[in-house]
Amino acid sequence: FWQIVPLGLISCVAIYRGLPADPTRLERLRSFNWTGFILGYPAIAMLVIGLLQGDRLDWLNSTFIATMFCGGTLLLVAFLINEWFHPLPFFKLQLLARRNFAHGLLTLVGAVTLLVGVAAIPSQYLAQIHGYRPLQTTPLFLLVAIPLLISLPATAALLNLRQVDHRWVMAIGLCLMAISCFLGSFVTTDWVRENFYWLQSLQILAQPMIIMGILMGVTTGLPPTEGPFASAMFNTIKTLSGAAATGLIEGLGTAREHFHSAMLVDHLGNNALVT
Repeated sequence: FWQIVPLGLISCVAIYRGLPADPTRLERLRSFNWTGFILGYPAIAMLVIGLLQGDRLDWLNSTFIATMFCGGTLLLVAFLINEWFHPLPFFKLQLLARRNFAHGLLTLVGAVTLLVGVAAIPSQYLAQIHGYRPLQTTPLFLLVAIPLLISLPATAALLNLRQVDHRWVMAIGLCLMAISCFLGSFVTTDWVRENFYWLQSLQILAQPMIIMGILMGVTTGLPPTEGPFASAMFNTIKTLSGAAATGLIEGLGTAREHFHSAMLVDHLGNNALVT
């Protein structure tokens, strides 16, 4: 996880050198959206905690998880109402009236769910079936992560060409993702880490094509003054979708575990009676 530190420092230097200096204006603190901050921060934190810890604590059967979801939902509703009427909101909900923007955020939710599943399932499979430790599954992630440092800027450069339609780029990326998922459905107990390499290699092309294509669609036609609002909504939806996808995959995995366990016990019981 420390790999983000040098890249983050480079980004800080680039922002410092590339953006014009804005003089300090302390009067902005008076117009800051304090109500939105007080409502929104705990709302998102409670929902993320509920999603990430729900499977471990048995979801709504746990009073703690039920409290996190109920409290987080109520605070989120109050936060969204405040954002609609506040003159300087974190989220400018009126942007959802634009078809490109609403479509981009909706597609982002599905794409992030797919990406989380494609990343999580192979590592969980290797850990449970073959007893892989985290250090042994790391090469599987590095196979995707390191080439992305090249494929991401290359995709951005491609999308900057006037002749290139971002919708086709996004569609091709989704097709590559679908092919990867389809081929992965043939997994057997004989598969080891090396069998996933060629599936994961498709992600090197698919991921930047999907995310950058969506981002291009979201920002198309937006004036620069609305860029911060679009960025805030895009990144928050991406993070929340990642947490929701993690909870969904863990919840489905547990449900299927219980189902298969019940079926195995049932067959064992029937066989014992026959014997």
